[in-house]
Amino acid sequence: MVNHGIFLFYGCACNFIPMAKYLIMMSSSECNFCEPSSFSERMISSNEHAISLLSSPRLVTGHSLVIPKRHSESLDDLSSDEVQAIHELISPIYRRLLGTIALGVDVWQKTRPSIDQDGVKMNHVHFHILPSNPGEEAYTEALRWSRDKFEPLSLNEQDAMLDILT
Repeated sequence: MVNHGIFLFYGCACNFIPMAKYLIMMSSSECNFCEPSSFSERMISSNEHAISLLSSPRLVTGHSLVIPKRHSESLDDLSSDEVQAIHELISPIYRRLLGTIALGVDVWQKTRPSIDQDGVKMNHVHFHILPSNPGEEAYTEALRWSRDKFEPLSLNEQDAMLDILT
């Protein structure tokens, strides 16, 4: 396991729009993210360790992805150089979207390596960058979900989680 220290995230969102009809779970030998020719026309930029591209399918206009070039199925598989390279590609997309088409930008990554997700999963680490504006479905659903789900942290839970995480 590689210790990366703190990884910077600019926001948080959840995937509320069903995508199962678009994506299928693949083995690493069939991974679309490991075949740059399958998305070269959508590529935004790249560096030594990572690639950024427009997402297709997309949740909203401007939905982008950043992926490591090396096939990795977990954040723990990434080297410190790969984590840095990913961050270097996220930052300019974040700034450009925020300065042009969005009032907010959410950056998120899901890791559920052993949980089937009804075909909505790519077994290759990737980060979603989504423009966010009031009135859009993803924005509205994220607010509704947050309002309905967030609850105070109890002292018992705090102590139990600090025991696990520290």
